[in-house]
Amino acid sequence: MNEAMRLPLGLLILALGMTSCVKREVAENVPDPGPQADVYLPVNLNRNIDILFVVDDSGSMAAEQASLKTNFPKFIERLATIPGGLPNVRLGVTTTSITGSGCGNAGQSDKDGRLQNTTGSGAGDATCPSGVVTTDNANFLIHTSDDDGNVINHNYAGAAGAANLAKAFGCMAAVGVNGCGFEQPFEAARKALENNPDFIRNGQNGEPDALLAVIFITDEDDCSVTDLGLFANATSGLDNHRCFENGIVCKGDNQNAGVKEECRSREDDQFITPVQEYATFFREFKSNPRSVIVASISGETVDSVTGESLVEVIDAVDNDNNPGKDLKKQCSDGTPLSGADPGVRILELLNQFPGRNTFQTICDADLSDALSQIAELLAIAAGSPCLQGPLSDTDDATAGIQPECIVEFQPDAPGAEANQIPRCSSTTPAPTELPCWFFETDTTCASETDLKINIERASGQNNQEGSDRVTCLLD
Repeated sequence: MNEAMRLPLGLLILALGMTSCVKREVAENVPDPGPQADVYLPVNLNRNIDILFVVDDSGSMAAEQASLKTNFPKFIERLATIPGGLPNVRLGVTTTSITGSGCGNAGQSDKDGRLQNTTGSGAGDATCPSGVVTTDNANFLIHTSDDDGNVINHNYAGAAGAANLAKAFGCMAAVGVNGCGFEQPFEAARKALENNPDFIRNGQNGEPDALLAVIFITDEDDCSVTDLGLFANATSGLDNHRCFENGIVCKGDNQNAGVKEECRSREDDQFITPVQEYATFFREFKSNPRSVIVASISGETVDSVTGESLVEVIDAVDNDNNPGKDLKKQCSDGTPLSGADPGVRILELLNQFPGRNTFQTICDADLSDALSQIAELLAIAAGSPCLQGPLSDTDDATAGIQPECIVEFQPDAPGAEANQIPRCSSTTPAPTELPCWFFETDTTCASETDLKINIERASGQNNQEGSDRVTCLLD
C-alpha cells in the first residue's frame, strides 16, 4: 500500500493496517491488531512554518487555480487552530515552468523557480493589486506573531489576520495558464529553495528553525530533466507522453496500449532526473529531515475505492491526426486540455517522507477538502495535540470516546530506540511519575471527538530533541 494517500477524513492516516517497526518492550500495552493511525508530534511546538506552493501554470489549470484562490482561506483557518493561533508563516509561490522545456511560445513564461510577488494573470480580481502584492516588495508573504498571539510583522495589505493573508496569497497564486506544458515541479521547487535564502528560516541570524512544507499543485506528473534533449522537436499534442515513456517503468510492457501495473520512477534515464535525487535534496535541506513536509494535489495512480491502477496507455492522435500514444486522463470532460495524468513520480517522492506527506486528488470539484487535509498535516507536524478521525471506542459504558492508544518518544538521534510513555495513572492530583500522557476534551479541536492528548514531562525533559509517536486504533 502506498504510504501517501488521499485522506477523506480530518486525520492523517499514515499506517493503515501496518505494524509499527518501532521496538516495544511492553507487548501487553500494544493495541490489538487492526486499523491504526500514527501521528508524530514534536516534543516542543514549532509555530514557524515556511510554505512553498509550486503551482502548475500550463494551459489546463485555470479552474484549479481559481479553486485554490477561492478555498485558500480554509487552509489558513485550519492552521489557525494550532495552539497559539495562526502560526508564524512565510508563503511563497512558484510555477512548474523551467526555461528550455520545449516551450518557446512568446506568450509562455519560463520562471525557473522564481518566487512570484505580483498579482497573477489568472487572478481576475479587481481588488488585487495591479502589481506587487507584498507591501515591502519581498517575494513572499510574512505573518509573524509573538507568544501571546499579537501580530508583530506582516507584509500584506490591510489589517493583519487570516482573511487578508489569504486574499494576498490568492492574488499571487493565480499564476495564469501561459506556462510550459512540460511541467517540472521538482526542479522548480529545488531552484526556488536554492535561490531564495531569505525565504527559508534555518535557525541562523537570530531566526528560528522553521518547518518547511513543499506543496505541488499540478494535473500532470513531474517531468524534471537533467538533459533538455528530451524536449527536442516538441510540436505534437502528444509530446508529453515522452515524459512517461522515459521517466516511468511499469511491470511488463510499458509502450503498448493498456492498463499498467506497479509503475515507478525510472531512476536511470538519460534525460529525466531521478526522484531519489530530489528526495535527498529536500531531506537534507533542513538539519532535521522530519522538519520537511511534502504534499501534492495531483492525479491519482490507483482508484481510491477499488485499488485498481489508473495508469493506462491509450491510442491517440496528435494535432495533425498522426497516430501515437497518450495516458488516459482522469476526470476529463472530453475537451483537449481537461483531465489529469497519474502522478507516479510525485507519489514516489511523497513516499520518501513517511509521516510527513499527504496526497490529495486534483479531480475534486473544488480543492477545499484537499487544502484542509494538507493544513491538517502541517498542524500535526507543528505539534497540534488534537486527535481527529474515527477513533475506536474501547469502553461503551463510559460517556464519550475512550480511545486505545500507545505513545512513544522517538529521539532524533540516528539509530536511537523509541521509549514507551505510560498513560498517567491520574490527573487529579497532578501526576508525579513523569513522563506520562492523558486525554482531555477541547472543543477548539473542531474534530469528531474533540479530544487532544497531553504529554506531561518534568521541566528537563522538555528540552529533548525528538517526536512523540501516538498510535491509536481506528474503527
